[in-house]
Amino acid sequence: MTDEIRSVLALFAGRGFDVRTFETAAQMRAAVLDAVPAGCSAGFGGSVTCQWALDLPQGLLDKGCTVYSHWRTPASQDPDIFRKENSADVFFTSCNAITLDGQLMNNDGFGNRLSAICYGPGEVYFLAGVNKFVPDYSAGMERIRHTAYPKNVQRLHEKAPCAGGGACIHCAKKLCETSGFTLSVTHPAQGRPFHLWVAEESMGF
Repeated sequence: MTDEIRSVLALFAGRGFDVRTFETAAQMRAAVLDAVPAGCSAGFGGSVTCQWALDLPQGLLDKGCTVYSHWRTPASQDPDIFRKENSADVFFTSCNAITLDGQLMNNDGFGNRLSAICYGPGEVYFLAGVNKFVPDYSAGMERIRHTAYPKNVQRLHEKAPCAGGGACIHCAKKLCETSGFTLSVTHPAQGRPFHLWVAEESMGF
């Protein structure tokens, strides 16, 4: 982990975030499962880091928690799944980018993840690998357009131009993943614990 990353994590800690670092994703996963109380409810945004790299939904289910995830229970099966995610005791997300000047950047196709960060769940975990760090907001937007958008569209098997072209071209298609807003978080929401945990590995996109 670079000195620049350590410095910005210290900045976030000074602002009131619960900041922790881990050498591996496996260590982070074990720490999350130890920290989250058994029997609570957990909501998940559309995060490859949280749901695939860390496999947290299954770990929390094994612990006796109630898990709300539209990846596991799509809206076609439960039309209220997004509201359940956003009213959970704990919400898990990653970041599309973390700037070295102190911003957590997230974009969203539907807005459900951004709304949960802003209001709803009792506490929020931002879980990320070192691959998410960028110099500033402009670099974060470039990362979103050139990395997060295309890979997410490829994951969803959607036929938007960026799936093959490698960058968002603001095509305005219905399959576009850019319909949400980009949210930058610099301080925890009042009265709600915000955890920023980082592993010294690459996770998600």
